[in-house]
Amino acid sequence: FTERMRIDSNGYVTKPSQPAFKAGRNSDISISGGATIIFNDTGGHHFNQGNHYNTSNGRFTAPVAGTYIFSTVVIYKNTSNVAYSFRRAEYVSGTTGNGGYYVDHANVMLQLAANDYVHIRNKTTLTIHGNTAYTFFYGYLLG
Repeated sequence: FTERMRIDSNGYVTKPSQPAFKAGRNSDISISGGATIIFNDTGGHHFNQGNHYNTSNGRFTAPVAGTYIFSTVVIYKNTSNVAYSFRRAEYVSGTTGNGGYYVDHANVMLQLAANDYVHIRNKTTLTIHGNTAYTFFYGYLLG
């Protein structure tokens, strides 16, 4: 028997294992193409409920099977790319910055088995901007 949900005395549905995290990158880091981006900060306004996001290897590992929602720029499930940002644009000097590119976040809903993992990888060698307000990765179990 596996308990899927619980209804508390106030009528709220809860889950016995409700994994959720929001991790940010708090310092600039240069990484090579194909490398996993590690979001190293789960303090302050970030969190790591259940400790299923690993700030050492950059992976969220699903503790239970279910439907999960994630948001960031490029998302990998195990070793396969499953989502990426739809908007990528070059900065316009004096208008949106001083060079390079900016992106929005991609959102994806995934069916994960227990012990599947999700992580973020970049395509080319670059420097990741260290600002936890803008450079973050989050996810949670929907059900």
